[in-house]
Amino acid sequence: MSEDNTELLYSGMFYGGAIRHDNFDDGWQVTSELLALYDRTNDLRFNCFFSEASGAIGEVYYSNKGESSFSSVGECNMRLAEAYLNRAEAYVRQGLVDEAAGDMEELLATRYSRGADIVVPADESALLDFIWTERRKELCFEEHHRWFDLRRMGADAPEIVHAFTITDDAGTAYGTQYYTLFPDDLNYTLPIPLDERENNPLIQNNERYDKLPETDSEIVIP
Repeated sequence: MSEDNTELLYSGMFYGGAIRHDNFDDGWQVTSELLALYDRTNDLRFNCFFSEASGAIGEVYYSNKGESSFSSVGECNMRLAEAYLNRAEAYVRQGLVDEAAGDMEELLATRYSRGADIVVPADESALLDFIWTERRKELCFEEHHRWFDLRRMGADAPEIVHAFTITDDAGTAYGTQYYTLFPDDLNYTLPIPLDERENNPLIQNNERYDKLPETDSEIVIP
């Protein structure tokens, strides 16, 4: 992406924050779930957004989006694709299915080698799911879009499980703890910083609750 890219609306702040391939472990790779959403032979975004590399855990993919090879003008970009996706979702929520489908067809015509083969759903609920999937594929690893998209989904958001393996200093694993973020979870709202609440005691913190982990075994570290 460069200054003459007609899809670029605004750009700034480049700091090379991509998932790097030089020190891979289990935590630093693009998930198989996300990779599976792409048609690797027809979706032009796959090879543009991701690169494959050999790491400590074998062949894995990492994001190109923080690399200068992806963008020479900045990492935080406002792109025309996001505007199309925003408007398409707004159209669906207003019941304007044909208008939403038209936006998606116009966008995807430039994203697939055979854009005319992509079937955009006509059903309102299916179309909204389709837009969310394309949004995830288009905007992955950019500007924390996924976090705000999940919050906006409400009851339709997926259940997200974070797993943390407990180890000692020698690297011995004693078990795994699981924290689950549910659809419409109160913890989608972040707490107000303690400094802000101490500066103004009248500020009430956002309603949240402490997450208690589930464990796959009794974890006892000697």
